[in-house]
Amino acid sequence: RAQLHHPCSTQKTFIDILRQTRRPGALCSNDAKSCFDRAVHSVAMLACRRLGMPTPPVKCMLETIQLMKHHIQTNYGDSVFTMTSEGTLVPYQGILQGNGASLATWVIISAPLLEMLRTAAGNGRHFISPISKEYSHTVGFTFVDDTDLIHIDMRKQETTDEAMSKMQAAID
Repeated sequence: RAQLHHPCSTQKTFIDILRQTRRPGALCSNDAKSCFDRAVHSVAMLACRRLGMPTPPVKCMLETIQLMKHHIQTNYGDSVFTMTSEGTLVPYQGILQGNGASLATWVIISAPLLEMLRTAAGNGRHFISPISKEYSHTVGFTFVDDTDLIHIDMRKQETTDEAMSKMQAAID
């Protein structure tokens, strides 16, 4: 279930819980460098189809990116030389920074990855509410391509080495 919180206040609460309960935990801030440029089209297509998006518009967007021709434009005019993926083994990939669908496509690709990480044993924040005794399990906080992975297990007492080992496994 999605929880909408301001990332900074949620991170601050996480750190406050670690400090007040004197438990080991970890927060790893990760900015996915060039994530829009590195999205693989076959994965993007599968992720979009998983949500029921029709094939033709997704295929149209991805094929347009694959067939693009790039040139340099200066005050002296356009370059004669152009770059194209024509004749290459793998066509251009990525979903492009300026593409209106890039943010949504990145979320569609990354949400299942975060869910897989959450369901993997031991990853994330395991928390039991002190009043309602409700259990919650969160793997991190994301905003577009910035992801903060977290680890704390309030169900049992961990050593610092165990907490760091689990965080390293989540990062890997």
